[in-house]
Amino acid sequence: MEAKYFFVFDVESVGLHGDVFSYGYVVVENAPQMRVVDKRELSSIRCNARGTAADHEWVSANVPPGSRITSSPRVLRDAFWASWSYWRTQGAVMAADLLWPAEARFLQACVDDEPARQAEAPYPLIDVASVLLAAGMDPIASYDRLPAELPKHDPVADATQSARLLLAALNRTREARERQQPLASKPVADSEPSSKLKTFEEAFKLWQPNVSIKYWL
Repeated sequence: MEAKYFFVFDVESVGLHGDVFSYGYVVVENAPQMRVVDKRELSSIRCNARGTAADHEWVSANVPPGSRITSSPRVLRDAFWASWSYWRTQGAVMAADLLWPAEARFLQACVDDEPARQAEAPYPLIDVASVLLAAGMDPIASYDRLPAELPKHDPVADATQSARLLLAALNRTREARERQQPLASKPVADSEPSSKLKTFEEAFKLWQPNVSIKYWL
């Protein structure tokens, strides 16, 4: 699978398991240099969102207010799904960072609104943290932010940082694969000795690189 775009989104909720009241997304090309081709955000009135009093207080102190507000959580979800449906037809794959529980629950709520949306549900749904881990990057580190990735807890800013880290991890993985390509393309028979090996260790040194390339890249 080779995605043309990544639709990277982030939501804000009242606590990890509370109601989502805001979303933001960016669409970026799947290319070494990040280029944002679309971005959007929408919020609903938070006082209607379920969550503890302590979580509401934390949101008030840390999450910047949205610039576009709707009174209805259903309108919020419908608007998000309309955007996703369009970019899905353009070859986008959806991604989010540490997507459980908030982003995953939000997507499930969108499908619960309209069961027919199952046919458009993201498949696969890329977890940015898992891609970072596979690339040898810390999936839960606090990475420095660029100006476009501020302020924190703004869903578009958060999604923008997630998109940049996703592309950085993919570039790192591609570069590692390209460095190993000559070994990967070399026939296994070429590495076999012309004379009988004396020890298992000698055989293993020749066998090990081909196994790691053939089965793990």
